[in-house]
Amino acid sequence: MSLYVRHDVRLWERSEGSPELAQCHIQEMSLYVRHDVRLWERSEGSPGLAQCHIQEMSLYVRHDVRLWEPSEGSPGLALCHIQEMSLCVRHDVRLWERSEGSPGLAQCHIQEMSLYVRHDVRLWERSEGSPGLAQCHIQEMSLCVRHDVCLGKGKKTLFLRRNQRSDNMHNS
Repeated sequence: MSLYVRHDVRLWERSEGSPELAQCHIQEMSLYVRHDVRLWERSEGSPGLAQCHIQEMSLYVRHDVRLWEPSEGSPGLALCHIQEMSLCVRHDVRLWERSEGSPGLAQCHIQEMSLYVRHDVRLWERSEGSPGLAQCHIQEMSLCVRHDVCLGKGKKTLFLRRNQRSDNMHNS
């Protein structure tokens, strides 16, 4: 299963001394799930809550990541090359509406990380045998790592937070 982000992703830092903002433009990002994933469609009338059980998950960034401070006039670029970033999930993953506050990203070690997706996200399964396709309209989505994670070697619990407003979840 691959997660392609076709628009800008905003990362919020939450270090002890640092303020908050850093922006990140990702051309392509793939989310590989190595075990079974169970998706529950939200019931009509619920506030848009779905759950997903993932045994192990790896997050691969296949292109350059550009970090800059969101200045009003000039972006002020600084390049940051990431070849591979893996997040292994050993526990349940819960999707729920995002509460106020912005967890975020450190550079080498991650205490808390959020990927806010503000446009459509398409999920494709990349198994050679089955061309299963699932689509999902997400207003805003967060990947929160609650413990320190080393890039490429992290094996910690991951939480998915999703703020749904008018989205449709299809599982096929």
